[in-house]
Amino acid sequence: MIQDSNKSTLTFKKKLLSRRFKYGLKTNLSYTETKNHHIHQVQHKIISGQYKLASRSCPVCTKSDFTVIAEIDRHSIPKSSVLCTYCGLMQTNPVPRDSDFKDYYENHYRYIYGKFRRSSLEDHIENFNKNLRVGRGPLIYQLVTQQLELKRARILDIGCGTGSMVKIFTDHGHDCLGIDYDNDFLEYGISIGLNLRNCSIESLIHDEPFDLIIMAQSLEHDPNPNRTLEIVSKLLKRNGHLFVTVPDVRYVTMPESRYRRIRNLFGSISFPHVFVFSLQSLMNLLGKHLFEIKTLTDHEHGNSLGDGHLAVLCSKNNNRGFDLISDYEEVKDLLFSIEKTRYFVITYWYDEFREHSYNIRLKLGLTSLSTKMFKSHPPH
Repeated sequence: MIQDSNKSTLTFKKKLLSRRFKYGLKTNLSYTETKNHHIHQVQHKIISGQYKLASRSCPVCTKSDFTVIAEIDRHSIPKSSVLCTYCGLMQTNPVPRDSDFKDYYENHYRYIYGKFRRSSLEDHIENFNKNLRVGRGPLIYQLVTQQLELKRARILDIGCGTGSMVKIFTDHGHDCLGIDYDNDFLEYGISIGLNLRNCSIESLIHDEPFDLIIMAQSLEHDPNPNRTLEIVSKLLKRNGHLFVTVPDVRYVTMPESRYRRIRNLFGSISFPHVFVFSLQSLMNLLGKHLFEIKTLTDHEHGNSLGDGHLAVLCSKNNNRGFDLISDYEEVKDLLFSIEKTRYFVITYWYDEFREHSYNIRLKLGLTSLSTKMFKSHPPH
């Protein structure tokens, strides 16, 4: 038992998914020299105390009892993943400070994840143009405009990256602003005339309110979702809307899912993801801040995003109470079931081979084979 900042007693009961999630065991995976360098830097910053971790009660239900299911992330970076035993939210606890996450995103994130970690202008242009054609931007625009009649709307994109979504909405006549912390990505969008800023949402409090705020794959990265959603509510007009997309714990991890090729639970546990939401835990968080879900898009309700993500369009509803519903047992049973049955899933073995053989395939010139075979499902 330990104390959080509010002096309440926190209880962490260890029940790891399996031994491979135990701190100190090496994954022994093959990565590029650059990627390994940045992984080791992050590991050192945590172990040495440069990144300071603080335990806290659950941000949604404020309860203080947790089940620890993993002690490391997919890259063997120290990270305690827990389930709140009261509401079921999967989260990082203890969690780094805001300044630590800022350092991580500015100096390490793009080098550990994704194809575009070299941060060259050519990479950003390629990434930008790809997102305009086949990224989530066109899909999100379609989902939003099917439900809302937007006329010269004022729109905010939180975590905008290079600004491809800002461009899509701007090209359709809307007044759009994108914010992000990655100067390398923002630089290209700004150079082509997009309204992008390197700033926090707190700095927008005195701006003109927005008709629509988009949080596409940013809420799961946010260590302070209550503060963020409180500000989002203030930034929205009285009849404004919030659009949120987050990875869905059910389909990121389910073997029978046709949306994700990777069936390895390590794919769900990464240092930058502070939360992994189920539909219920997302509804609990949004409901706490009096956002009412107007439309839901997922595997069961017609997932136009096509990749195992939850997408919800919410409206402000200050007249409704907040009813929290727990799905702790369902999420816990799902995760342990997936971990136990992974050996019987052929894509698990494919991904294991692909990860462990990278350096050998690099020497043989075979690294592009899997990229061509699974072009629509890039590795994480």
